[in-house]
Amino acid sequence: MNSRSSNQERRAVLRIIDANANRCREGLRVAEDIFRLGLEDGSVSRGLKELRHDLEKALKSLARSGELLAARDAANDPGSDVTTVSEGMRTGLTSVLRANLRRSQESLRVLEEASKLLDQSGAAAFKNMRFRCYAIEKELDGRLSKTLLRRRALPGKRRGKGR
Repeated sequence: MNSRSSNQERRAVLRIIDANANRCREGLRVAEDIFRLGLEDGSVSRGLKELRHDLEKALKSLARSGELLAARDAANDPGSDVTTVSEGMRTGLTSVLRANLRRSQESLRVLEEASKLLDQSGAAAFKNMRFRCYAIEKELDGRLSKTLLRRRALPGKRRGKGR
């Protein structure tokens, strides 16, 4: 491979990393704010904030300062106008939260794979972050299940008291 094609490939990899880093940051920030302000859960919110900061550290180890931004070409992104019906459909904070956690997980997977082309240790960091994100999603499911069980149990208890 000549140096021109290797430079083009590096730029393409950096562009992929930049787009997915942005997508991941956005998803994590939405989830962080929902846990912090919507669910008033400082513990998970702090964990998501740490995850965002770990993302920045991992990105800095992959590319020189300004290199990701230089690879960005949003104006010529052929997928920027592609949308799906589900993107516009959210039924509440939980669906927004779930969609953004999954968005972050998918982005972390792309970051993991793309970073293998630049730095193997970076790939391990993104994998670790992806599994932390999975654990947060599982914690959310556990909470939602408990909340639903409590709500189902309450009406029956109230009816029993009135008899």
